[in-house]
Amino acid sequence: MKANDLLSGWAAYVMHLSSSVDESTRSEDRQQYTRHLAAAAVIGANLVAREYAAARAVLEAERRTYGWGYLSDPPGDRAERAFATFERLLSKDFE
Repeated sequence: MKANDLLSGWAAYVMHLSSSVDESTRSEDRQQYTRHLAAAAVIGANLVAREYAAARAVLEAERRTYGWGYLSDPPGDRAERAFATFERLLSKDFE
């Protein structure tokens, strides 16, 4: 996998988070989306810097956060699916 593919996957994840926070009607979910977006920014910076181990470490912490929390309604389902897709992408070997 190429770095550009990984960045495209990251961008798709961020776009899903962004649209989910806009559609969410629950304030507690919006707070979680904000935290997820902040972590996604750190992941993106690490990807651009080609610090893949650091990106994976942040992703691992995010996986635990997704496991502890729950995002409601269809926007939450989409965000969680987008995270799972991006997680699989980052776990693959790439150049």
